[in-house]
Amino acid sequence: MTEIWFYHLEEGRAQDLLPDLLRRTLERGLTSSVHTPDADQLQRLSGHLWAHEDVAFLPHGCDGDGNAARQPIWLTAGAEAPNGAAYRFYVDGVMPDLASDARAAQRLLVVFSAADTAATAAARVLWKEARAAGHPVSYWQREPASGGWVNRASA
Repeated sequence: MTEIWFYHLEEGRAQDLLPDLLRRTLERGLTSSVHTPDADQLQRLSGHLWAHEDVAFLPHGCDGDGNAARQPIWLTAGAEAPNGAAYRFYVDGVMPDLASDARAAQRLLVVFSAADTAATAAARVLWKEARAAGHPVSYWQREPASGGWVNRASA
Protein backbone atom coordinates (compact mmCIF):
# COMPACT_ATOMS: atom_id res chain seq x y z
CA MET A 1 0.00 0.00 0.00
CA THR A 2 1.08 3.53 -0.70
CA GLU A 3 2.47 5.45 2.28
CA ILE A 4 0.88 8.81 3.02
CA TRP A 5 2.89 11.35 4.99
CA PHE A 6 1.41 14.55 6.39
CA TYR A 7 3.70 17.55 7.02
CA HIS A 8 2.08 20.09 9.33
CA LEU A 9 3.62 23.55 8.92
CA GLU A 10 3.06 25.64 12.03
CA GLU A 11 5.07 28.45 10.49
CA GLY A 12 6.64 29.11 7.13
CA ARG A 13 5.44 28.10 3.69
CA ALA A 14 5.46 24.89 1.70
CA GLN A 15 7.87 26.40 -0.82
CA ASP A 16 10.45 26.78 1.97
CA LEU A 17 10.19 23.10 2.95
CA LEU A 18 10.02 21.61 -0.55
CA PRO A 19 13.62 22.17 -1.74
CA ASP A 20 15.00 19.97 1.04
CA LEU A 21 12.40 17.24 0.51
CA LEU A 22 12.84 17.31 -3.26
CA ARG A 23 16.63 17.17 -2.93
CA ARG A 24 16.30 14.05 -0.74
CA THR A 25 14.02 12.47 -3.31
CA LEU A 26 16.57 13.13 -6.07
CA GLU A 27 19.39 11.70 -3.92
CA ARG A 28 17.39 8.46 -3.67
CA GLY A 29 17.14 8.36 -7.47
CA LEU A 30 13.36 8.85 -7.42
CA THR A 31 11.12 11.09 -9.47
CA SER A 32 8.63 13.45 -7.84
CA SER A 33 5.75 15.73 -8.66
CA VAL A 34 4.44 18.77 -6.82
CA HIS A 35 0.73 19.50 -7.13
CA THR A 36 -0.24 23.16 -6.60
CA PRO A 37 -3.68 24.78 -6.53
CA ASP A 38 -3.21 26.96 -9.61
CA ALA A 39 -0.87 28.13 -12.37
CA ASP A 40 0.18 31.28 -10.48
CA GLN A 41 1.37 29.24 -7.48
CA LEU A 42 3.09 26.82 -9.85
CA GLN A 43 5.10 29.67 -11.43
CA ARG A 44 6.05 31.12 -8.02
CA LEU A 45 7.23 27.71 -6.86
CA SER A 46 9.19 27.11 -10.07
CA GLY A 47 10.94 30.46 -9.67
CA HIS A 48 11.72 29.63 -6.05
CA LEU A 49 13.26 26.27 -7.00
CA TRP A 50 15.43 27.81 -9.72
CA ALA A 51 16.71 30.52 -7.38
CA HIS A 52 16.79 28.58 -4.12
CA GLU A 53 20.54 27.89 -3.84
CA ASP A 54 23.33 28.22 -6.35
CA VAL A 55 24.97 25.00 -5.14
CA ALA A 56 21.84 22.84 -5.01
CA PHE A 57 20.33 22.85 -8.49
CA LEU A 58 16.87 21.25 -8.51
CA PRO A 59 16.10 20.26 -12.11
CA HIS A 60 12.39 20.41 -12.84
CA GLY A 61 9.75 21.05 -15.44
CA CYS A 62 6.25 22.53 -15.29
CA ASP A 63 2.91 22.23 -16.99
CA GLY A 64 3.43 23.45 -20.55
CA ASP A 65 7.11 22.49 -20.71
CA GLY A 66 8.21 19.75 -23.04
CA ASN A 67 9.65 16.33 -22.24
CA ALA A 68 7.59 15.83 -19.10
CA ALA A 69 8.46 12.13 -18.91
CA ARG A 70 12.17 12.99 -18.65
CA GLN A 71 11.86 15.48 -15.79
CA PRO A 72 13.00 14.27 -12.33
CA ILE A 73 10.68 16.82 -10.68
CA TRP A 74 7.39 17.88 -12.26
CA LEU A 75 5.36 20.88 -11.05
CA THR A 76 1.70 20.89 -11.94
CA ALA A 77 -1.61 22.57 -11.20
CA GLY A 78 -3.31 19.36 -12.26
CA ALA A 79 -3.76 15.84 -10.99
CA GLU A 80 -1.47 14.00 -13.40
CA ALA A 81 2.24 13.28 -12.97
CA PRO A 82 3.50 12.67 -16.53
CA ASN A 83 7.01 11.91 -15.23
CA GLY A 84 5.73 8.78 -13.41
CA ALA A 85 6.51 10.35 -10.03
CA ALA A 86 7.25 7.87 -7.25
CA TYR A 87 6.71 10.62 -4.66
CA ARG A 88 3.84 13.05 -5.10
CA PHE A 89 3.77 16.24 -3.02
CA TYR A 90 0.49 18.11 -2.48
CA VAL A 91 0.77 21.70 -1.25
CA ASP A 92 -1.29 24.76 -0.37
CA GLY A 93 -4.58 22.96 0.22
CA VAL A 94 -4.36 20.47 -2.65
CA MET A 95 -5.27 16.94 -1.50
CA PRO A 96 -4.64 13.69 -3.36
CA ASP A 97 -7.38 11.44 -4.65
CA LEU A 98 -6.78 8.17 -2.82
CA ALA A 99 -8.56 6.12 -5.46
CA SER A 100 -6.20 7.13 -8.28
CA ASP A 101 -3.09 8.79 -6.84
CA ALA A 102 -2.29 6.04 -4.34
CA ARG A 103 -2.19 3.45 -7.13
CA ALA A 104 0.33 5.48 -9.12
CA ALA A 105 2.92 6.42 -6.47
CA GLN A 106 5.07 4.93 -3.71
CA ARG A 107 4.40 7.80 -1.34
CA LEU A 108 1.98 10.73 -1.18
CA LEU A 109 3.17 13.71 0.86
CA VAL A 110 0.62 16.28 1.97
CA VAL A 111 2.11 19.59 3.13
CA PHE A 112 -0.41 21.83 4.88
CA SER A 113 -0.28 24.99 6.95
CA ALA A 114 -1.81 25.35 10.41
CA ALA A 115 -2.91 28.83 9.30
CA ASP A 116 -5.09 27.29 6.56
CA THR A 117 -8.05 25.88 8.50
CA ALA A 118 -9.66 24.39 5.39
CA ALA A 119 -6.46 22.52 4.46
CA THR A 120 -6.04 21.32 8.05
CA ALA A 121 -9.60 20.00 8.10
CA ALA A 122 -9.12 18.33 4.70
CA ALA A 123 -5.88 16.70 5.92
CA ARG A 124 -7.71 15.27 8.94
CA VAL A 125 -10.40 13.79 6.70
CA LEU A 126 -7.74 12.35 4.37
CA TRP A 127 -5.88 10.81 7.35
CA LYS A 128 -9.05 8.98 8.44
CA GLU A 129 -9.88 7.85 4.90
CA ALA A 130 -6.31 6.64 4.28
CA ARG A 131 -6.21 4.67 7.54
CA ALA A 132 -9.61 3.13 6.82
CA ALA A 133 -8.34 2.06 3.39
CA GLY A 134 -5.27 0.41 4.96
CA HIS A 135 -2.61 2.90 3.89
CA PRO A 136 0.33 3.43 6.26
CA VAL A 137 0.12 7.06 7.42
CA SER A 138 2.61 9.31 9.26
CA TYR A 139 2.15 12.76 10.77
CA TRP A 140 5.26 14.97 10.83
CA GLN A 141 5.78 18.17 12.79
CA ARG A 142 8.83 20.40 13.10
CA GLU A 143 10.68 20.21 16.43
CA PRO A 144 11.12 23.82 17.63
CA ALA A 145 14.44 23.22 19.40
CA SER A 146 16.28 21.42 16.60
CA GLY A 147 14.28 22.54 13.55
CA GLY A 148 14.15 18.90 12.42
CA TRP A 149 11.02 16.98 11.53
CA VAL A 150 9.64 14.51 14.06
CA ASN A 151 7.18 11.72 13.36
CA ARG A 152 4.42 12.48 15.89
CA ALA A 153 2.02 9.74 14.85
CA SER A 154 1.95 6.69 12.60
CA ALA A 155 -0.62 4.06 11.84
